[in-house]
Amino acid sequence: MKKILFLITFSIIAIVSNAQIKVEKKFTNDLIIIGNISSGGALNVMGALASNGYSTPSRVAEHKLYCRIYGEKTTYGILVDTENRHDDDFEFALGTDMEKAKESINQLLEFMKKEKLNTSITVTDEDERTIQINLKSRKSITLQVIDAHGAIVVNDVYLTTSNLERALKLLDKKAEKKVNDAIKRNNM
Repeated sequence: MKKILFLITFSIIAIVSNAQIKVEKKFTNDLIIIGNISSGGALNVMGALASNGYSTPSRVAEHKLYCRIYGEKTTYGILVDTENRHDDDFEFALGTDMEKAKESINQLLEFMKKEKLNTSITVTDEDERTIQINLKSRKSITLQVIDAHGAIVVNDVYLTTSNLERALKLLDKKAEKKVNDAIKRNNM
């Protein structure tokens, strides 16, 4: 009987030990919010306060400038928390450093200034997402994320010139220090 229990126990241990996951690589995945580039966050707070708990306030999309540190890669971009809480956030990766992010923002502003209205372009962002940019007016564009099959997976994320100009202002020494501090913490 003891032999049978031993064999059953040994078999269970062998099965469990073969089923364990194996860690291949350990790395960070930090999302640093550099700052808000829209008033969506403030409008959501005001809407929540105004409802006094009697109704569900409507939400407005929040646009933020971010830096993601993913392992050895650093990416700056625009993050949009959509108005629908069930949707994923939208990320538009602009560059691997502040200067490249500024160049990308300036290219978007030039596109908005000089191209004919109702013009659309597709770009591949820094994280290899295909994004269609649609020029609706001189002051706003819409963004759509397109999958490998050409289907739209994120639809009509709005960006305005004021959002982009605010993002440029936030890409400063203070943001650089915030990101460098996070990188140093991760390397310890």
